[in-house]
Amino acid sequence: MRKMRNGQNALVLFAKRPQLGEVKTRLAQEIGDLLAVRFYKAFLEDTFSKMIEFSLTAAKTRLFIFRPVSNDNFFQKSPLNKFNLRFQRGEDLGEKLSSAMRQLLPPHEKVVIIGADSPALPVAFIQAAFFLLDQNEIVLGPSLDGGYFLIGMTRPILEVFEDIPWSTSAVFPQTIKKVRSLNLNLGLLPPWYDIDDLDGLRFLKSHLNTGFSKNLAIAESTKNLFKKLGYVPNS
Repeated sequence: MRKMRNGQNALVLFAKRPQLGEVKTRLAQEIGDLLAVRFYKAFLEDTFSKMIEFSLTAAKTRLFIFRPVSNDNFFQKSPLNKFNLRFQRGEDLGEKLSSAMRQLLPPHEKVVIIGADSPALPVAFIQAAFFLLDQNEIVLGPSLDGGYFLIGMTRPILEVFEDIPWSTSAVFPQTIKKVRSLNLNLGLLPPWYDIDDLDGLRFLKSHLNTGFSKNLAIAESTKNLFKKLGYVPNS
């Protein structure tokens, strides 16, 4: 039976529980597992807050967390009653993204997926992504490491996730090549950055303590963790 549209949009977070050895493994090699988990937990909290802030001005948007099956207990116990919980399905990231899009499009009109690796990402970027989907079939937010920090669609264009070298700097260029081969209308956001290693963590601290970010209520949990530590951890 064909699923009907429900007039709502979906903002999705792909996340894992903050567990030793399961998150921020590259960063953990440089600062240790315990600190890597503390930072990831702060990133999660900041991303939750960002999504809730967005939803306050987007009444027709439902919030989702897609997590691994093995992570069920953590997200069930967390105070996340504003979020709908779903499981990630598939072997690699492409299969998991494809599954999420199949589940949510339809019934939703637009779906935007983000991760928890960009705690300082402005809410305005998420707003812009949904706006771009008014005129485009797909929207991408390129990250500085060659991947993307956001993807949105108005229909499940699953070919975009096929034959992509995940976790490499070729993800974004290969995805763009695929989008062009399918003659899709594409909306692009400005580039942003992920936090995957110590250099990224240092850049984040600098960004949060200088310029426009210093006095804005963004990434508060991450800011507080930096303040508690008093330094950027070294390897």
